[in-house]
Amino acid sequence: MSMISLEGFDNCVAGIAFGCGEPDRLVYDVAKIYGHLQSEMDLTFDESIKFFDNIILPLVMGPGAPLFLTFADMNEIKEVHCNVQDDSAGSA
Repeated sequence: MSMISLEGFDNCVAGIAFGCGEPDRLVYDVAKIYGHLQSEMDLTFDESIKFFDNIILPLVMGPGAPLFLTFADMNEIKEVHCNVQDDSAGSA
């Protein structure tokens, strides 16, 4: 299976995700996508978020679809996702 890419967004690629028996997938940096939309389409920050959510995301679903990365530290992640747990019991 081939990886699906976003045409015109090569400068927003963060890398490739792999593992767990799944096919490799491109990973895009969401902040870079917002910046690209603002500079190339003359959108505001809020408009770039809406464009990403309403136009880009619905178009890239299914096998081989890219993943989208937002950088955050563990404290920020725990604030947003209450189901994150430390696995200190499994550490040896």
